[in-house]
Amino acid sequence: MTKETKTPLGREVTICYRAEFEGPTGVLNPSGWKVPGRIGVEVRKSAGHWHAFRPDTKYEFTQIAEQLEPKTIQDQIRLLFDQQVSDWTIYELEPSGKTVEVKPEKVYTDQKGRIYRR
Repeated sequence: MTKETKTPLGREVTICYRAEFEGPTGVLNPSGWKVPGRIGVEVRKSAGHWHAFRPDTKYEFTQIAEQLEPKTIQDQIRLLFDQQVSDWTIYELEPSGKTVEVKPEKVYTDQKGRIYRR
């Protein structure tokens, strides 16, 4: 997790993005079976890259390649499902492990890719 620091932009935070999907395809479902129900996906930064995980777990979708930008991996994930059933939502990952929803206008990214909240 990112260490909290104060700047003119606010405090530095660790965030993730979450959305729900239906109908995994391609590398997520090589047998082509019909998978019922919604599948939650969380995109979070780890070791300098953005990765896809199951929400609130350490299970990583290793079939989905890590990316340098969250938008890139979000677009990649959309291609691996028949349908996206919820929009991407931003959450702050607190040091305790708790997640708190954050409005997009409350989050800023500096030129070095660090994320701040007002």
